[in-house]
Amino acid sequence: MSILTAAALLLSLTVSALAAETESLPWYAEAQDYVMKEGIMTAVDGDFQPDGPVTRGVVFQTLYRMAGAPTAPAASFTDTAGTWYADAAGWAEYTGLAAVPESKHFDGDRLITRGELAAIFHRYGQQVALLSSPEDVPDLASAPDYADVASWAADGLKWCLSVGVLSGKPGGLLDPNGTAVRAELAQMLFKLSQVEPLYSDAKQVRLLATSDLHGWFVPWDFALDEENTAGSLTYLATRFAQERAKNKNVVLVDCGDAVQANYVEYFIDHQTNPMVAAMNALDYDLWTWGNHEYNFDFARRAKLAAQFDGAVLSGNVYLKGTDKRYMPATTVVERDGVRLGFIGLTTPLIEEFEAGKGTLDQVDVHSPIEETKLAIQELKKQNVDAVIGVFHMGLDRENDVEGSSVSDIANAFPELDVIVAGHAHQLVPSQTVNGVLITEPQSYAKVYSAVDLTFAPDGDGGYQVVSKRACAIPAGREEDSAMVELMAPYKAELSGYVNTPIGTLINSDLNGTDKIKGISAGYTEATGIWNLLFSASMYYSGAQAVILNTDYENAGFPVGDVSIKSISSSYSYSGGEITVYKVTGADLKALLEYSAEYFNQIQPGDLTVSYNPERRQSKYSTNNIGGGITYCLDLTQEPGKRVKDLCLITDYHEDGTPVLDGNGMPKTTPITDDMEILLGTNSYSMNKWLGEGGCLAGRQLEIVFSSSEKWGDDGTVRALAIRYIKEALKGTVDGDAFNYDNWHLYTGIDETSPAYQKAVELINNGTLTLPALENGRTNVRSITEADVAPYL
Repeated sequence: MSILTAAALLLSLTVSALAAETESLPWYAEAQDYVMKEGIMTAVDGDFQPDGPVTRGVVFQTLYRMAGAPTAPAASFTDTAGTWYADAAGWAEYTGLAAVPESKHFDGDRLITRGELAAIFHRYGQQVALLSSPEDVPDLASAPDYADVASWAADGLKWCLSVGVLSGKPGGLLDPNGTAVRAELAQMLFKLSQVEPLYSDAKQVRLLATSDLHGWFVPWDFALDEENTAGSLTYLATRFAQERAKNKNVVLVDCGDAVQANYVEYFIDHQTNPMVAAMNALDYDLWTWGNHEYNFDFARRAKLAAQFDGAVLSGNVYLKGTDKRYMPATTVVERDGVRLGFIGLTTPLIEEFEAGKGTLDQVDVHSPIEETKLAIQELKKQNVDAVIGVFHMGLDRENDVEGSSVSDIANAFPELDVIVAGHAHQLVPSQTVNGVLITEPQSYAKVYSAVDLTFAPDGDGGYQVVSKRACAIPAGREEDSAMVELMAPYKAELSGYVNTPIGTLINSDLNGTDKIKGISAGYTEATGIWNLLFSASMYYSGAQAVILNTDYENAGFPVGDVSIKSISSSYSYSGGEITVYKVTGADLKALLEYSAEYFNQIQPGDLTVSYNPERRQSKYSTNNIGGGITYCLDLTQEPGKRVKDLCLITDYHEDGTPVLDGNGMPKTTPITDDMEILLGTNSYSMNKWLGEGGCLAGRQLEIVFSSSEKWGDDGTVRALAIRYIKEALKGTVDGDAFNYDNWHLYTGIDETSPAYQKAVELINNGTLTLPALENGRTNVRSITEADVAPYL
């Protein structure tokens, strides 16, 4: 036999063997190989189990893996938490693959039919993968079992059959109600991977955004000097690393108010600010300044801008008297050939917030509407593929000022693709206004927004947005070790500062006692903390009365050492100053009536005080308390008729504490409507009250003093309280001098009744829960006799 003959024979035998082997492989072999190699499906007990049934959880998990397992918010389904398909369920809800039914059940363990599979794959192809759809689609009516096809499954079956993802069964059957098996799922996934995309050379960009971080560089509340795991940049660092591992085209932006609150303003004169250092380490691309960046003077702001490695934007602020912007309005970020144009603007209300403080002396503030128009024109000249606003403004107008909301801007400029909002501290995962996608990532590093943008060639050398969606993702609780190490020195220094001793509290605590868990004494009765803050404010400002807004509901001020954190844990508004206005008694009463509206009117059968839901969900507390005066709020009356027995405290000791009579009450004189009073409060609140729709709308009040003009940063309520303890009280705070009842609520509730006593017991032991809003804010409805009746 010749060598050629032998070779030919060997080749023939080899081909025959391969053919025989191929014929012996199962019909799904190629699909099985694909899904296993790509990690889309996994073995069950070491075996592929082709005839094994398929559940909804398995289907969404495989599609989730096929999409690259992108980070998505947790599902709102009630039966997915803790399951192996929980992440897939959240992603399916976010992308619209799985709607949330009225039952809120995902039913991940329920077996799935071929009809359901087809519907889900169709949605995936159209909404996620953006796959093509042939013009010619099969006529299902020719199938013998067409009558079994549900209306909701018809389009999915047509699409899957037309693109080859699904094939009919012998005899032309569709078998839409037949239970799908793993081999069929694998085959459909394999065929899905071969469907031609709708857009060639599509690009995916993921925009990540934070806003109103307010000093939360570590999970630590420096006002209390204790851990608070609600949010932190050390948590977000972990999330962002995970995001970048899954997507090379990530852009990271911040929407302002980063370097104020949680005592981080302590670092304003340091060489490096922890918030800026953290943002640089996280590789933020841009930072739009918020109103609180403007709390600092021109030189300090310049130092902040110089520290930041990315672009600082604040395009509606100009150098005074010029046509030159103080900070740029735009920047362009490029990812994988896609040019993203960003516009950064600051709320125009900084003029109101910073009035009289000198921080805006070198700049003018322009209309965001006009500046958006100019910025869009500038970006179009740079051939950007998308225009994205990063605006430190909320979804709704503030103080009824036109152009102060992102909705105003979206309605004016539908050519904007996306707006990242801020300032309002609201959680807005995704909302569309006039075709513009809007998202807001709440505050305090608790969540971040993620915007998924898909771009396709526009035929003119650039790209166009063909898909966009947004969501909000929790920060989690896993700290990034490198970020923890970077922030450690800042944390140690700041903790040391807030523990700086300033005096001693003797005789009695100042914090009050909550009779009912969740209903703060600080919100519902006179407490020594507030009287201390009132005395300090009046002592240095010359005010006869003061109104401050409550914020911390569980402020603690026990007998013992007093430190800086004792003050900061009692009053959170770090920038709040005392501005003194000339008002009338009628003005003061109107302000207190507005405050009284924070409470719901007591109805027959009510056993507890509760808060107005609309007021309760406000960004800042609007439960304002008066000092230097005595009064009663009668909650049995309708709004506008609640303020009773309003009097002015008249006699004070040299240290600013009121002279108390034998019953522990201050000496007073009645306040009449036409009486002139010097009222101290912060200008931010007063501007809201004087604005359109405010309780003092239309009034023109004379300003006679401003602590911020007089002392700058040392003129805040916090700073004045610290100074007051050191100077006026000589370091010793006598609790008895401040624990007087200058105001109280009248409810008409019989606190000796069995029903009331039972309500207190049931709330305090957790049997009854105070009604809450969706955002978690509690006590928005009274506990009633009907609520406790089953327990009596």
